[in-house]
Amino acid sequence: KNQSDLMYFLPRSDANGNYIGVNALDAYPAAFYHALALVVFNVQAESYDDVDYIRLRGITLDGMASAGDLSVQMSNTPAGNVEWTLSDGASSEPRRVLYNPSESGGMKLSTAARKVVEILTIPVGLHNIEITYSLIVNGKPHEETMTYQAQWEAGKKYVYNLILGTENIQLIPQITTDWATNE
Repeated sequence: KNQSDLMYFLPRSDANGNYIGVNALDAYPAAFYHALALVVFNVQAESYDDVDYIRLRGITLDGMASAGDLSVQMSNTPAGNVEWTLSDGASSEPRRVLYNPSESGGMKLSTAARKVVEILTIPVGLHNIEITYSLIVNGKPHEETMTYQAQWEAGKKYVYNLILGTENIQLIPQITTDWATNE
Protein backbone atom coordinates (compact mmCIF):
# COMPACT_ATOMS: atom_id res chain seq x y z
CA LYS A 1 0.00 0.00 0.00
CA ASN A 2 1.26 3.47 -0.84
CA GLN A 3 1.37 5.98 1.97
CA SER A 4 1.92 9.72 1.96
CA ASP A 5 3.48 11.76 4.71
CA LEU A 6 2.17 15.19 5.70
CA MET A 7 4.63 17.89 6.70
CA TYR A 8 4.34 21.51 7.80
CA PHE A 9 6.54 24.49 8.65
CA LEU A 10 6.05 27.52 10.85
CA PRO A 11 6.94 31.16 10.18
CA ARG A 12 10.04 32.68 11.74
CA SER A 13 9.68 33.31 15.48
CA ASP A 14 11.73 34.42 18.48
CA ALA A 15 12.73 32.20 21.43
CA ASN A 16 9.29 32.74 23.03
CA GLY A 17 7.38 31.59 19.93
CA ASN A 18 6.33 35.08 18.83
CA TYR A 19 6.06 35.78 15.10
CA ILE A 20 8.85 38.14 14.00
CA GLY A 21 8.20 38.29 10.27
CA VAL A 22 10.45 37.80 7.29
CA ASN A 23 12.36 40.43 5.38
CA ALA A 24 11.52 40.06 1.68
CA LEU A 25 15.22 40.29 0.82
CA ASP A 26 16.31 37.48 3.15
CA ALA A 27 15.88 33.82 2.41
CA TYR A 28 13.98 31.98 5.14
CA PRO A 29 15.44 28.56 5.98
CA ALA A 30 12.12 26.90 6.83
CA ALA A 31 12.32 23.64 8.77
CA PHE A 32 9.67 21.06 7.90
CA TYR A 33 8.16 18.77 10.55
CA HIS A 34 6.23 15.50 10.29
CA ALA A 35 2.54 15.94 11.13
CA LEU A 36 1.80 12.20 11.30
CA ALA A 37 3.20 9.46 13.51
CA LEU A 38 5.22 6.62 11.99
CA VAL A 39 4.63 3.21 13.60
CA VAL A 40 6.95 0.26 12.88
CA PHE A 41 6.81 -3.32 14.13
CA ASN A 42 9.89 -5.57 14.05
CA VAL A 43 9.57 -9.20 15.11
CA GLN A 44 12.02 -11.94 16.07
CA ALA A 45 12.26 -15.14 18.10
CA GLU A 46 13.74 -14.76 21.56
CA SER A 47 16.21 -17.62 21.08
CA TYR A 48 17.19 -20.22 18.53
CA ASP A 49 15.44 -22.86 20.67
CA ASP A 50 12.10 -21.00 20.21
CA VAL A 51 12.20 -20.89 16.39
CA ASP A 52 10.41 -24.23 15.89
CA TYR A 53 7.75 -23.56 18.55
CA ILE A 54 6.36 -20.07 17.97
CA ARG A 55 4.73 -18.28 15.00
CA LEU A 56 3.43 -14.75 14.50
CA ARG A 57 -0.25 -14.90 13.48
CA GLY A 58 -1.15 -11.21 13.26
CA ILE A 59 -0.89 -7.62 14.42
CA THR A 60 -4.03 -5.47 14.68
CA LEU A 61 -4.80 -1.99 15.98
CA ASP A 62 -8.03 -0.36 16.98
CA GLY A 63 -9.11 3.26 17.04
CA MET A 64 -7.13 4.48 14.01
CA ALA A 65 -8.54 7.73 12.61
CA SER A 66 -9.80 7.71 9.03
CA ALA A 67 -9.50 11.52 8.67
CA GLY A 68 -8.42 14.34 10.90
CA ASP A 69 -7.98 18.09 11.21
CA LEU A 70 -4.50 19.42 11.98
CA SER A 71 -3.89 22.56 14.01
CA VAL A 72 -0.38 23.89 14.68
CA GLN A 73 0.28 26.89 16.91
CA MET A 74 3.61 28.64 17.30
CA SER A 75 5.29 28.08 20.66
CA ASN A 76 8.74 28.15 22.21
CA THR A 77 9.48 24.72 20.69
CA PRO A 78 10.63 24.60 17.06
CA ALA A 79 7.81 22.26 15.94
CA GLY A 80 5.12 24.30 17.72
CA ASN A 81 2.08 22.85 19.47
CA VAL A 82 0.49 20.21 17.25
CA GLU A 83 -3.08 19.00 17.75
CA TRP A 84 -5.08 16.48 15.72
CA THR A 85 -8.84 16.06 16.04
CA LEU A 86 -11.22 13.79 14.14
CA SER A 87 -12.75 15.55 11.13
CA ASP A 88 -16.52 16.07 11.06
CA GLY A 89 -18.06 12.83 9.87
CA ALA A 90 -14.79 10.91 10.29
CA SER A 91 -14.61 7.82 12.43
CA SER A 92 -12.08 5.62 14.12
CA GLU A 93 -11.69 2.13 12.73
CA PRO A 94 -12.76 -0.36 15.41
CA ARG A 95 -10.15 -2.87 14.21
CA ARG A 96 -7.48 -2.67 11.54
CA VAL A 97 -5.33 -5.64 10.57
CA LEU A 98 -1.77 -4.43 10.03
CA TYR A 99 -0.14 -7.79 9.53
CA ASN A 100 -1.66 -11.11 8.54
CA PRO A 101 0.97 -13.62 7.36
CA SER A 102 0.43 -15.54 4.16
CA GLU A 103 2.12 -18.61 5.63
CA SER A 104 -0.29 -21.27 6.85
CA GLY A 105 -0.12 -21.40 10.64
CA GLY A 106 1.70 -18.06 10.94
CA MET A 107 5.07 -16.57 10.12
CA LYS A 108 8.08 -18.63 11.12
CA LEU A 109 10.54 -16.48 13.05
CA SER A 110 14.31 -16.25 13.24
CA THR A 111 16.50 -14.69 15.91
CA ALA A 112 17.19 -11.75 13.57
CA ALA A 113 14.69 -8.88 13.71
CA ARG A 114 12.43 -8.53 10.66
CA LYS A 115 10.28 -5.47 9.87
CA VAL A 116 6.69 -6.62 9.29
CA VAL A 117 4.75 -3.32 9.52
CA GLU A 118 5.48 0.33 8.75
CA ILE A 119 2.50 2.67 8.76
CA LEU A 120 1.92 6.42 8.88
CA THR A 121 -1.06 7.32 11.05
CA ILE A 122 -3.02 10.30 12.33
CA PRO A 123 -2.12 10.40 16.05
CA VAL A 124 -5.56 10.70 17.67
CA GLY A 125 -6.63 8.83 20.81
CA LEU A 126 -5.57 5.61 22.49
CA HIS A 127 -4.95 2.43 20.52
CA ASN A 128 -4.96 -1.21 21.52
CA ILE A 129 -2.15 -3.15 19.85
CA GLU A 130 -3.16 -6.80 19.58
CA ILE A 131 -0.46 -9.40 18.90
CA THR A 132 -1.66 -12.89 17.95
CA TYR A 133 0.79 -15.79 17.93
CA SER A 134 0.83 -19.57 18.07
CA LEU A 135 2.76 -21.74 20.49
CA ILE A 136 3.31 -25.29 19.33
CA VAL A 137 2.81 -27.62 22.28
CA ASN A 138 2.98 -31.41 21.82
CA GLY A 139 2.97 -30.87 18.06
CA LYS A 140 -0.25 -28.80 18.06
CA PRO A 141 -0.55 -25.00 17.70
CA HIS A 142 -2.30 -23.07 20.48
CA GLU A 143 -3.25 -19.52 19.54
CA GLU A 144 -2.62 -16.79 22.11
CA THR A 145 -3.25 -13.03 22.09
CA MET A 146 -1.53 -10.21 23.97
CA THR A 147 -2.88 -6.64 24.06
CA TYR A 148 -0.89 -3.47 24.72
CA GLN A 149 -2.12 0.12 24.79
CA ALA A 150 -0.42 3.03 23.02
CA GLN A 151 -0.89 6.71 22.30
CA TRP A 152 1.15 8.45 19.63
CA GLU A 153 2.25 12.02 18.96
CA ALA A 154 2.74 13.87 15.70
CA GLY A 155 6.29 13.95 14.38
CA LYS A 156 7.50 10.90 16.26
CA LYS A 157 8.56 7.48 15.05
CA TYR A 158 7.55 4.53 17.21
CA VAL A 159 9.46 1.30 16.66
CA TYR A 160 8.01 -1.70 18.48
CA ASN A 161 10.43 -4.59 18.81
CA LEU A 162 8.33 -7.70 19.31
CA ILE A 163 10.32 -10.60 20.76
CA LEU A 164 8.39 -13.87 20.90
CA GLY A 165 9.60 -16.78 22.97
CA THR A 166 8.07 -19.88 24.47
CA GLU A 167 8.65 -18.52 27.99
CA ASN A 168 8.53 -14.77 27.40
CA ILE A 169 6.75 -12.29 25.11
CA GLN A 170 8.12 -8.72 24.93
CA LEU A 171 6.97 -5.61 23.07
CA ILE A 172 9.75 -3.05 23.50
CA PRO A 173 9.00 0.45 22.19
CA GLN A 174 11.65 2.85 20.94
CA ILE A 175 10.54 6.43 20.29
CA THR A 176 12.46 9.00 18.28
CA THR A 177 11.88 12.33 16.55
CA ASP A 178 14.72 11.80 14.06
CA TRP A 179 13.33 9.54 11.35
CA ALA A 180 16.18 9.90 8.87
CA THR A 181 18.91 8.37 11.03
CA ASN A 182 16.77 5.56 12.39
CA GLU A 183 15.56 3.83 9.22
